[in-house]
Amino acid sequence: MSMNKRLQVPMTKEDEKLIKSAAKIYDISASEWARRILRKAAERDTAADLVVDPLEAVNRMSKMSAPIDSVKKMKAQSLKGRLK
Repeated sequence: MSMNKRLQVPMTKEDEKLIKSAAKIYDISASEWARRILRKAAERDTAADLVVDPLEAVNRMSKMSAPIDSVKKMKAQSLKGRLK
């Protein structure tokens, strides 16, 4: 496969060191390690099951057993949390 495109990603020295250490485990370059990780993440994030019908989204949320309250009370709690 011909690679003729370049993606520049600014990073800290600590991030570079961490990535190089991870790549060394697999005996590959940091660039190859990053390509593999980015490809996996892109495939996961663009998977067809991420597109959810709004009704399905509501159904999934209702199964989460998240704490809920009236809109008025949640707004008040939100504002109170911002002002602390």
